[in-house]
Amino acid sequence: MAKIDELKAKHGQLASVTTPDGRTLTVSKPSAAAFRRFTDRLTQDKGSKASAFEELVLACVVEPAAPDGKPDVPQAQSILADYPALTVSLAGAVQELGGSDLPISKS
Repeated sequence: MAKIDELKAKHGQLASVTTPDGRTLTVSKPSAAAFRRFTDRLTQDKGSKASAFEELVLACVVEPAAPDGKPDVPQAQSILADYPALTVSLAGAVQELGGSDLPISKS
């Protein structure tokens, strides 16, 4: 639990999934730049939505981490390759962390 507390202290709110084989992938809220790249990619290249989702998720990975503490992107890619539907689920979670599920008031 200390590890997740450390990650929350550093990155804020997180979304995490543990695969049946015990690997964990944790993502944080997207930066404005990462989310802009994602939306630009979706609108400009409609044929590669899957790649846009994967890029968004990989831009937000905080765990697994390499020994230097930076995200271990190849290991995250390996998890996504073994569980490809996680890409869509995690992209949705990243969007929610970025505010997509906040209530909008209309008047």
